Amino acid sequence: MKKSVLLVLAPFLLTGAQYCWAQTAVQAAQQNQTQSEAVPNLSDAPVKGTTPLMIASKNNDLKTVRALLDQGANPNEADAEGGTALIAASSYGHTKVVKLLLKAGANPNQMTARKVTPLLLAALNGHLKIINLLLKAGADPSIGITSENDPAINMTPLMGAASSGHTKIVKQLLQAGAETQVEDPRGYTPLITASLSGYTDIVKLLLKAGAKPNAEASCGFTALMGASAAGNTKIVKLLLQAEADPTLTNEKGQTALRAAEQNDHPEIVRLLQQYGAKR
Repeated sequence: MKKSVLLVLAPFLLTGAQYCWAQTAVQAAQQNQTQSEAVPNLSDAPVKGTTPLMIASKNNDLKTVRALLDQGANPNEADAEGGTALIAASSYGHTKVVKLLLKAGANPNQMTARKVTPLLLAALNGHLKIINLLLKAGADPSIGITSENDPAINMTPLMGAASSGHTKIVKQLLQAGAETQVEDPRGYTPLITASLSGYTDIVKLLLKAGAKPNAEASCGFTALMGASAAGNTKIVKLLLQAEADPTLTNEKGQTALRAAEQNDHPEIVRLLQQYGAKR
């Protein structure tokens, strides 16, 4: 798999550590960086079975891609890791190449050995035009890496877009029927991740699409606790207006109010108290 692809997947290759208390966005990012050591093969070394079409697609060599397809190259041929020309083009954002490959019969739902799809990679890397092309070609927004397929990872295109802050892609995936309640190994939903990271517009979209504001991750961690710890006041207000419960506690008995107090966010403390939070 290509280096850029694995780098964006790195934060989700977890070692099983549990998040028993609300972390700030910076703390979460630092933890994820440490855990990224679990990622295999971060080099751009050639993979066994790599074809000229894959190389041309990765390099955005449109002329060569067209010539190879005209000569009968199989757009669905995979290398030893399950990578295809469409996987490469979708990851690197080569829109015209993706269009050519799809027209030639490339399967938009074909997965790598790690269950990675072109749609997931396009979502992670913020390639909106490619997202539109893949969806029109029949890409399924519900297909993603699940704990059943790989215990170390659990991510759908929606989770990838929400965690990366790609608002327009989140909107497009939701319109295509993406499921809002998927969870990663920590139990984080797209709403929890967006709330912790401060992506206000994405939180709005997810709530409007039916995301559950009181969904709990590992050890009882909620979106409201994350937003309160990170100091994301607008998101706290959105969650409370969506009936997020400020009295919920994690397994240690800690609340969103406690998260706001510990991280010195007095405005959020007052807001939570207005909605019934008590020490």
